[in-house]
Amino acid sequence: MNNYQMLYSEIGLTSEIIGLATGAIEIPNCSTEQPARCYGYPPALIPFWSDPDGMIYTGLWKHWFGDRTPCFVKNYVNVFYRSKEISRSPEQLLRYLINIEISLAEEISPEILSFAQTLGVRDIALIDEISQTHGDAPRGLLNLPDFFQNAPLSCFSDPSTYSGDFPHIAMKLTSDSMRNTCSLELNETIENTIRAHEDCPMWYNNYKKTELFSFFMDQERLAEAWFTLNSNGWLFADVYKALERLASAHDDPIFHMMVSAWCSKDQGRYKIGY
Repeated sequence: MNNYQMLYSEIGLTSEIIGLATGAIEIPNCSTEQPARCYGYPPALIPFWSDPDGMIYTGLWKHWFGDRTPCFVKNYVNVFYRSKEISRSPEQLLRYLINIEISLAEEISPEILSFAQTLGVRDIALIDEISQTHGDAPRGLLNLPDFFQNAPLSCFSDPSTYSGDFPHIAMKLTSDSMRNTCSLELNETIENTIRAHEDCPMWYNNYKKTELFSFFMDQERLAEAWFTLNSNGWLFADVYKALERLASAHDDPIFHMMVSAWCSKDQGRYKIGY
């Protein structure tokens, strides 16, 4: 996925994240695919690397419309392409990754130490202590200074103490808050709760997604078209067409760059849609 490299720079990713995403900095776990293999993915995901065991992406979750803050996620191909927030800053993502590597190796191997030094991560001894106590459970990361503020949703067993805007079961459901969500970032409990709400957005109901997308585009309601596009019920063959139409209505060269990168991939090679 090296054709994403220019996009990575344009959206402001750090050199360390770009190095990981392009494979210039190799992750010690030999099974990790850098750059990410294309198993198909929704447009809100900008993939960095992938894990072939279960076909799991790590990448940036970015809504190009609406007022949501981009974050880093794992996206699970075999769980209907659903995403979970794992970090809210590049510094958090690097430590999340190193914690997993230490947990897998059950030690700080020379390769992991060199990896951390290349990434500029100096608190590896503290990460190791956390790994010994908590394994790779994200809640352990709350003991790291980079997680003292703006910790990701994955760290919380009680999401009522979470300060971000990734959808969760404790979020206040209003017409505005629900319109800034899509099904690919919800678990079943949250989705069913939204579906039962009187102000449930149309893309959570059983409308044909291509027709609903066209309905919003005809009315120039681009944000609602975007959240429809990132909800379950699409064939990849139709997503190509929808993205091209959305790009023609949105004068943002970086968005156009994303659309071009997404459309350059054989999205339907493994699955027909999401």
